[in-house]
Amino acid sequence: MSEDEDGSERVQVSVWVNTDQRDEWDQYAEELGFESRAALVRNAVRYYYVAQTKFQNQKIINRLDDIDNTTNSIESKADSIKIDQLENSDIDILADEIQFRVLSGLQDLLGDVDSIEEIRPRSSDE
Repeated sequence: MSEDEDGSERVQVSVWVNTDQRDEWDQYAEELGFESRAALVRNAVRYYYVAQTKFQNQKIINRLDDIDNTTNSIESKADSIKIDQLENSDIDILADEIQFRVLSGLQDLLGDVDSIEEIRPRSSDE
């Protein structure tokens, strides 16, 4: 065991690969400017971990976005239903207003009439 530059304990991890793979990693380390094969492997592991973590986080973010979109859709449908209910209430109010005006007009024309049912059709003789 040895100590890292920051004083933390370091341990050796052995990785068994064939010689061609080892030589290929040495070439990668040289091309990418790493001081050793070990530095290349450490950085490759860090990079892989970050990439996988970022991928998992992105999946979570995407799922949350889906939930948010679904929630917005449900809210929109609920608002539409509320509007429909308000419109139906408005229709009831309008119907009451029309009935009141028709009855008022009939009372003016025919006298004391409380409902449309009380109006008798004129006979053809009249």
